[in-house]
Amino acid sequence: MNQQEQQEQQQEQEQEEPIKQPTHQQLRLKHYIILSSLSLSFLLLAIIHITIGQRLNNNISPSRIQDSLRLNIPSTRLKIGELTAQNSLSLSIQTNLTLDLHQLTSSRNRLGKTVEGKLLRWLVAQSPNATLSSSSPIQIYEADNHGQHQEPLLELTLLEPFILPLSYTLPSKHPDDNPSPPPTQRTTIALRIQFRAPDRLPPLLLTPALDLRVVIKDLDLRLNPHNGLPAWIARLFRKLTHVSLPHLALQLSLPLPKLPAGWTDPSKLLQIDSYSFYPLSAGSTTEDEPEPKVGIRASVSAPNPLQLLKQYIDELDLQMHISWPIPLSIFLLPPPSNHSSSSSSTDPQSVPLASSLTLPFLLDANTEQVSITIEGFLLPSLASSPNNTSAPQEQDESALSGFLNRFLKGKTNDLLIRYRGDLTAAGEVSRRLLSTEGGGRAAQHRFSIGDDDEGPKQARVPSLVVAFLAALNVRLQFPGNAHAELVESIGVREMKIDLPSILPPHPHLLCSGELRAVVVLPPHLVGLSSILSILDVRPDVLLLDGPLPSSSIPPQPDDDQVVLPETAFARLFPEHYLPASLRLILPNSTTSSASSQVKLLLTSSFVKLPLQVLDGRTAVFRRYAAKYLLHHRRHQSPDGDDDDDQEGVLTSIVGAFDAHSSIAQTFFVQLLAVDVRGSFYV
Repeated sequence: MNQQEQQEQQQEQEQEEPIKQPTHQQLRLKHYIILSSLSLSFLLLAIIHITIGQRLNNNISPSRIQDSLRLNIPSTRLKIGELTAQNSLSLSIQTNLTLDLHQLTSSRNRLGKTVEGKLLRWLVAQSPNATLSSSSPIQIYEADNHGQHQEPLLELTLLEPFILPLSYTLPSKHPDDNPSPPPTQRTTIALRIQFRAPDRLPPLLLTPALDLRVVIKDLDLRLNPHNGLPAWIARLFRKLTHVSLPHLALQLSLPLPKLPAGWTDPSKLLQIDSYSFYPLSAGSTTEDEPEPKVGIRASVSAPNPLQLLKQYIDELDLQMHISWPIPLSIFLLPPPSNHSSSSSSTDPQSVPLASSLTLPFLLDANTEQVSITIEGFLLPSLASSPNNTSAPQEQDESALSGFLNRFLKGKTNDLLIRYRGDLTAAGEVSRRLLSTEGGGRAAQHRFSIGDDDEGPKQARVPSLVVAFLAALNVRLQFPGNAHAELVESIGVREMKIDLPSILPPHPHLLCSGELRAVVVLPPHLVGLSSILSILDVRPDVLLLDGPLPSSSIPPQPDDDQVVLPETAFARLFPEHYLPASLRLILPNSTTSSASSQVKLLLTSSFVKLPLQVLDGRTAVFRRYAAKYLLHHRRHQSPDGDDDDDQEGVLTSIVGAFDAHSSIAQTFFVQLLAVDVRGSFYV
């Protein structure tokens, strides 16, 4: 009970003691501390607001901007969308970057730098990043145009707010120390790029650096506080650090990397992988517009230029379908002996050879090669009248004749590929291929060819692509025929030798018969077999007693004369061209059906042509004449097919012939010095 009484007495004493109230001075001190803290916070945020606005409004030097914006290019990932006909494309950039605020300090005195540095460090501690947005496109101009171009080069539209990481690098206490770079953070920038002046871009990209003026309108910047702050403080922080600028101009200088040595000449990058010629059947064309007769299809490959960009960044995501046709003109350049290698792309000796366009292809960043299929036709302007076959003298070789002669001899032809700048060029090629039968795959694609055309339309080449193609003048080597000789075998059927005179110094011989040669077309020309014809030929051959020599005839060491085979005895070289014909040799049962060779039979009959006995070969001729009198054939096969009959005198032919040929009865070509070798029985 004593303890209970003591507790009750203690409670009564506590109730009797008065409660101590805070003094007036203590209340004033607490209020002062709270108000001072709030005032200091508002002051700091106001200073931040003023500092940010001052930095953005001032014309910051390009070097300071480049020093403050730390971008980790090797970590960048680019995703590029399709290029539209309006010269716009979407771009998504994922990269590691930060804005180092220390590089933006501008106070000149030591105290100002210290205060500003502490303020910015506190800012980065409270807000690790900022959100940037703009309701207006960001316009980019040439920095030194002096008002010459009022239209911007391009416009960038932010598709979503952009998170800009912030950092502050402490300055080094010793000048020789290299401070570690500030840590970067991952961020994503989604843009839509609109190319406003594409024609001015190609020359700018050839300069060492791009000096640009960036104009940003309606810029909205908000600092993002840490998530750990109370909600009301975070809202207050965002409100006080929100900066809106109606206009901001920046100067930037972007250095451009140099192209690798192997990329400076596009002519060395392009390669023709395959090509073929094919006939175009008659279609619906007007008299003022001759119809094309010969189509061309080629596959060209080149190293993927996107691989150069992938050397500098982490990943490139680009799969662009080039659905619009690119019209191209193909010119034939004279042989290297007729023009210097430094001749300009507008060589007056170049001859228009063909009009063509590209078929749809895929530009994929993951492939090492870009393959493009080109289809077109030989220009009807190459058509010419047949040469005067009665004139044996040399005539000027046409461009098409020179092209085929060099090709058949395995020599390359120099071509010039040039972009056709008119908007209807692709439509013209497409329409004229569509107007014919068998117009290739180009006839399966309906391109935009004019307002009066029927059928679905496709977009024309965007002017951005046109700007880069406008200066396209690429030299390309068209490979020569790498297969066997054009003439597989040659002989004279029903050959007869008459000797009307035996008076010295040389007997006057006359030769009659039918020249027969088996022509094997190169695989690239197989498609022309149905429209190819030979009008006439002019042989220049040697007759040999016996089989062919084991090797080709070598040149004389001391001069340009040809060493004659030991068994050669006469030369057959008519003064005029001989009428000739060409027909397809149908495969028989013994011929492999899998063989892709197309053989044609060239025939030309002649009667009593002069046969000149070679100097110093009278003895060889006499031996051959004796064999001819004793063993030559007196009866030919009734069907005339006695080429495989090994009865009679074995005779060989070595030499060449010239010929006048026709392709689709439109293009007349003079074939020169076609090599021939063959044996036959007389």
